Amino acid sequence: MFSFVDQITSITDGGVRGRFAVPEHFNGAPDWLVVEAIGQLAGWAAMRESGFEKRAVGATVGMIEFPGPRLPRGVLELSAAIERTDRRAILYRGEVSAAGAVVAVMRRCIGPLLPMEAFEDPESAKMRFASLTGPDPVSLWTANDPEPQAWISELRERSDGVEADFRVDQAAVFFDEHFPRQPVVPASLLIESMCRVGAAAVGRAVAGRAANDVPPPFDRVIQVKVRQFTLPGQMLRIEARPVPPEAEVSAYSGVDGVASVRVSCAL
Repeated sequence: MFSFVDQITSITDGGVRGRFAVPEHFNGAPDWLVVEAIGQLAGWAAMRESGFEKRAVGATVGMIEFPGPRLPRGVLELSAAIERTDRRAILYRGEVSAAGAVVAVMRRCIGPLLPMEAFEDPESAKMRFASLTGPDPVSLWTANDPEPQAWISELRERSDGVEADFRVDQAAVFFDEHFPRQPVVPASLLIESMCRVGAAAVGRAVAGRAANDVPPPFDRVIQVKVRQFTLPGQMLRIEARPVPPEAEVSAYSGVDGVASVRVSCAL
């Protein structure tokens, strides 16, 4: 299971609104869920616009902010404003609210549009869209569906920062949805792991914390760039170099750069 929109409440050429009820067995609503939920909501708008010939994949995000407390359990209200879409990509921004307060914001998001048939059956996507735009939320998750998680190794201190290894089990159940015809690691899980390593690097540089101590919380993520897909079971190396109060973080597959991000911590 890897769906984080359980109802689309309105959709127009200029934007889309929806909601997601965080499953009770989740450990709250992790930060990566913000990225994924807004991206999926905007993705449904792009698929509808293309007649389900195209689907969006994560690529770049200008900024992610957490202006309020960390996301709670309960119902999250989602919105995405579509700033531009064409046959190649969708440009959008989005917000997540809980109990009437904005708890997360994403800006300058770009999702390249790739052929739907390469990732999943277009007719199945149409059927899911029809159910999500119905009058009632769709029950997606059961207690037997595990909370998606990535895995990073124990953090290692370097002379210029912190590093760790990143991996997702190639048998992770969410690959059935992400995606049925071409399983790839969700970029949101990689971004979350990169932010954790970056926060540890900042905590070490500014507060003298050991790499594996509890890191300071990150409140802003900027310049997110995902350059290539990560495949099930693939191992990446994440390196973070502190530039207090931020960290520059890169993920590598061998010598090839897979993704990069800058993370700012609340100190």
